[in-house]
Amino acid sequence: MCRNSQLGALLNKSFSNIERHNENLESVLSSIDFNRKVGSRPRSNDNIRELIVYFNGVSLTDNNLASPGIIGKTLQSLISKFADIAGKKGGEFSTPQELNHLMVRLVKPQPFQSVYDPCCGAAGTLLAAQEFVLATSSETIHCFGQELTGNTWSIAKMNMMLNGIENSDIRNEDTLINPSHINSEGELIKFDRIICQPPFSTNFGYGGTGNNAETVEFPERYKYGQVSSRGKKADLMFIQHMLAVCSDKGKIATTTPLGVLFRGGEEQSIRKGIVEDDILEAVISLPPGLFYGTGIPAALLVFNKDKKTERKNKILFIDASYDYSEKRYSNQLRLADIEKITTVYDNYANQDTYARLVDIGDIKANDFNLSVRRYVDNSPTLRRINELNKYHRVFNEYSFSPKSSNCAVISIGPPKEKSETNSIIISRSPQNKKIYLDVVRIENARNKAHFFEIAFDENIVLSRYAKLFFESELGRLVLSHLPQGTTIPLLSRANIEELRIFVPPKAEQLKIIELVNKLEVAQEQLVSYKKELVTKPAMAEEIKEQAEKIIFDLSTLSTEARVKTLLKINETKEIEFKQFFFLDYKQVYREQGKVSRNEKEQAKVTKNIASFLNADGGTLLIGVDDQGKPTGIDEEMKRLKITKIEKYFKDFENTVTNLLGDSVSKLIKLSFVVLEEKTIVVVDCTPSPEPVFMKGDNKKYQDFYIRRTAESESLHGYGMLNYIKMHFKK
Repeated sequence: MCRNSQLGALLNKSFSNIERHNENLESVLSSIDFNRKVGSRPRSNDNIRELIVYFNGVSLTDNNLASPGIIGKTLQSLISKFADIAGKKGGEFSTPQELNHLMVRLVKPQPFQSVYDPCCGAAGTLLAAQEFVLATSSETIHCFGQELTGNTWSIAKMNMMLNGIENSDIRNEDTLINPSHINSEGELIKFDRIICQPPFSTNFGYGGTGNNAETVEFPERYKYGQVSSRGKKADLMFIQHMLAVCSDKGKIATTTPLGVLFRGGEEQSIRKGIVEDDILEAVISLPPGLFYGTGIPAALLVFNKDKKTERKNKILFIDASYDYSEKRYSNQLRLADIEKITTVYDNYANQDTYARLVDIGDIKANDFNLSVRRYVDNSPTLRRINELNKYHRVFNEYSFSPKSSNCAVISIGPPKEKSETNSIIISRSPQNKKIYLDVVRIENARNKAHFFEIAFDENIVLSRYAKLFFESELGRLVLSHLPQGTTIPLLSRANIEELRIFVPPKAEQLKIIELVNKLEVAQEQLVSYKKELVTKPAMAEEIKEQAEKIIFDLSTLSTEARVKTLLKINETKEIEFKQFFFLDYKQVYREQGKVSRNEKEQAKVTKNIASFLNADGGTLLIGVDDQGKPTGIDEEMKRLKITKIEKYFKDFENTVTNLLGDSVSKLIKLSFVVLEEKTIVVVDCTPSPEPVFMKGDNKKYQDFYIRRTAESESLHGYGMLNYIKMHFKK
């Protein structure tokens, strides 16, 4: 038998011969040592023999595999699984595949183009780029990469070769200090597409020792400025290197920690130069926890050296930070999330709270702050704020900033010994939900520094209305959404000055205050009825009648006030008016004698209900004309000889469920209100968790409607499938 070291030495020699006869594997296998000790002992001959015997029985030729590329795909799968398990160490050699696919789809490499990753790890980004191109072409790309760590560089070389890319050019060097892709004239090679997830916050810069900018080759790459080596802020140096080696018509997609987007000092100066050169095309806020072993929030930047005319002097900000699924080791972008980001980027336009196109002039005014949250916010809190605000937008909007021409505030400061007239006092902590009208009511007067007193212009805002507003759900959300960037968020004066709220006229405020006072009295009365039921059980019937009268009056009043508000707002994405449901205008007012129910009119109205269900919900008012004037359904009921609203509701529900399916009955709530002696039907529609199809002319459920504006629209084919995939998430 061979000594323990002999089999290991034979394998080491064999690997060395393989390297010598395969130029692409030069220095790749030399790091593997079969004589390396495991613990205090070298590997035994028996273990090595078992390995040899096992693989000797496995044929890896193409005709013995499920598909020619299965070995390469298996290696990629193993790399991803190991990165999952390795946690933070995994991030040193592998980028999540979903992020690779997203970056590739944003820059869209084309056949014959050069694609470069200056921190390529195991080369996952380059393989994703090749896969993207081969999906639509038989031609390939030219792959270039550079990696600092020797073992990771070896994996990258093997990964490329086993995936059939033998002409790749992967170098093992420090990209920031010694970029290795140089042409015959001694100049840096320029690349068509650059895709990279560089290591976050590494130590590189001037004024330090070791890894510093004073020993770099091609220092002209860092034309926008350099950072100090003391701050572990090499992120913008990687970006500058990419910009330096990007061709004049090239594109870049790269990730970076969020701090790079808003920190001051040297980084602000570098951002200034980049923004002013108008080469930054998009800033995309990513979900937390995407990267192996770290929950650090990050952004994806897209650069374009050849912006289209319509994209010049603009930057698109996308807040994708809330769209992801949770995995065991890290969060993950879903296919629908990737599709949404790329579609919005390709359209390059505003989209609700998800994306906003910002002029470079506005960014300059914000001191070149590129924080996505400053320009667009897709958080659930803001979405709820916008949803609640739709009932307020009929009123004038006022600012809390003294610099604004429509400021509603006289002063903001710590509470005084005696409160200002027409002022409220709020806590600096958004968690404290109490709003005070007088300083003496502060529970702990010794901690006045924990509060702000806001004095309002009494011609604009009444303090009692302001108290009601900030104690409401909308007011609490507005305050809680202000603080940023601290572990324990606290309101500052600057935060409060950022506030903008919609304020009803003074007369309306007085009505609201009066109504709230009455409701509080009614609430007290109902509480007293509850006590009397226990103490005076013999009077239960009388108490029941009195309580039911109060409850009925309150519910009618509440619906009436809401419908009046909807009429003022007029038709929107969430509001639709129709005069009738079963008949059209001509049948109600012009036709004589008996009339038949109009199926076309019913289908036309039901289409709007379907569009609400397939979108974000909404309210349909029946008995209102296009100008928001109540016309009522009373004449329609007379023509149909319907004497009770309950019968109208039942027939309505039967018609709608027949056209849309029985499942929608749980998503639709019917009520009515009488305004100006006219009956208006209120149809509240809750968003459906599943797509809702409507019966077409052939009586099959095939028509699909959505609502993105004040009108319903029909979707078909790919547009419908794409909308369903993105809107109805599991």
